[in-house]
Amino acid sequence: MIIILIMAAIAAQIYLSINKNKNLGFILPALSGVGSVLTMLLTCTSTGFGLGNILSYLMSFVLFNIPTLVLLGIYFIAQKRVKLNSEIDRMNILDL
Repeated sequence: MIIILIMAAIAAQIYLSINKNKNLGFILPALSGVGSVLTMLLTCTSTGFGLGNILSYLMSFVLFNIPTLVLLGIYFIAQKRVKLNSEIDRMNILDL
């Protein structure tokens, strides 16, 4: 079930990233980033903010931001391909 959810999120990110509106590709990474920040804040407030816990807070923040980085990577790769395809289309139009 989790694998299907992950595959659906990746497919949605690819679809949103190749759209003409560039801002649509930032929806899922923004949601993931906000979720990781909220999780970090809830963890800090429930366990207390002590000096010894800072390393564990930073590690959890990094781990919760891995999906955000993956989604942003998909966005930038898709945008690079869209730009390349539009340049190829322009060159084909000029060749006619």
